[in-house]
Amino acid sequence: MAKNGLLAPLQRRLLRADRLGAPFQPHPATRTFQAFRIFINAELEELQQALDASLKVLQPGGRLVVISFHSLEDRIVKQFITKHAKEVFDRRAPFAAPHVMQFNALARVKPSATEVAANPRARSAIMRVAERTAAAAPELRG
Repeated sequence: MAKNGLLAPLQRRLLRADRLGAPFQPHPATRTFQAFRIFINAELEELQQALDASLKVLQPGGRLVVISFHSLEDRIVKQFITKHAKEVFDRRAPFAAPHVMQFNALARVKPSATEVAANPRARSAIMRVAERTAAAAPELRG
């Protein structure tokens, strides 16, 4: 396919979008073009690198605030905060000191019905907030 203008009508026909019935439903090609954009711009890799760097950059008490707009982003952010918000004990070395928490997970906020009514694009947004602890930052790879 040489032009994206050819893909959208094809996808509409294949998915039979006219039968879906919802008046404000996104175009069927929206997710396809979103996937292309995420891949070409390496958005998920950039997000992971920024999260890893936040461990080094944030001072104790500093806040990490991330707004994600789709589930792929949110899953990466959620797993990152969860991983760094708990002490990890190595079961193979029970007397070794645990890896300490580097974040305290503070909040997960979704838009209110009023916000979504005023801005329908906000419907999928999730804001996650974590606070940096005084624990030493791990060495960054790479």
